[in-house]
Amino acid sequence: MSINYDVIIVADVIRLEEKRLLEEAQNAGLRVLLLNLSSKGFRIGEERLAPYALIRSISMYRSLYSASFLEASGYRAINSSLSILLAGDKALSLPLFFKSGIPIPPTYLALSPETAIDYMTSRRKPLIDKPPIGSWGRLVSIIDSDITAKIVVEHREEIPSPQMKAHLIQDYVQINGEDIRCFVVRGDVVACMKRKAPPGEWRTNVAIGAQTEPFTPTDTVTEISVKAVETIKADYGSVDIGVDKITGEHYLFEVNGVPEFKGLEKTTKANIAKAIIDVVKR
Repeated sequence: MSINYDVIIVADVIRLEEKRLLEEAQNAGLRVLLLNLSSKGFRIGEERLAPYALIRSISMYRSLYSASFLEASGYRAINSSLSILLAGDKALSLPLFFKSGIPIPPTYLALSPETAIDYMTSRRKPLIDKPPIGSWGRLVSIIDSDITAKIVVEHREEIPSPQMKAHLIQDYVQINGEDIRCFVVRGDVVACMKRKAPPGEWRTNVAIGAQTEPFTPTDTVTEISVKAVETIKADYGSVDIGVDKITGEHYLFEVNGVPEFKGLEKTTKANIAKAIIDVVKR
């Protein structure tokens, strides 16, 4: 094999995002190859097909492992395996954000069920309990009583994954069912939207029916968004920020290193796919 392409797109489920990236790469005149992880594996040190690899698996670990193997073969992975690892594991990224001076909700790490229950039952509620890994709001729980705390911990103990047995317990931020999602590419905020939780729900994920509207980022939102993506050394990423309705304080909730963006493109009309492809062109 030899370098016959400018970029490969590595994916397992071909969503609208991957189709948009393929479209914008072709519009830019790039030679692009779509590699499906369902039928293609990688050998360490194999000859490169292209200088760049856009890592787009829906699985954090498939993205991480693919990026790592491809980097060993000389590809410039976008995002890198390091960035994907840090973004995908909040127990790794939250301390980095804190050390970088980015405001995050007060967070406690509990690595045993006893520690988790002891902490949650001793704290003022509500609290938020989440595992270090996960997306779309899955297994993120609002703890409003001691009984809820015990139920959530007991349930998580039944999940085989060791990451699911770790608890990131955060003070509840009074966002009143609203937060901000921004998309950053190479230090520029290319789009932002406000997300509103659907009726009967407190989570703001679009995957569970949140309503969206365009949002013009303030200086504070811009600063947090850009600094968060830079902290995990990512070329691009989506950033979730909440504003406490009582204090007005801004808090970074998380950064996604392999983010979806169809909802953000639809809401804001921004060409996010082109912004990502422009990273390859530079």
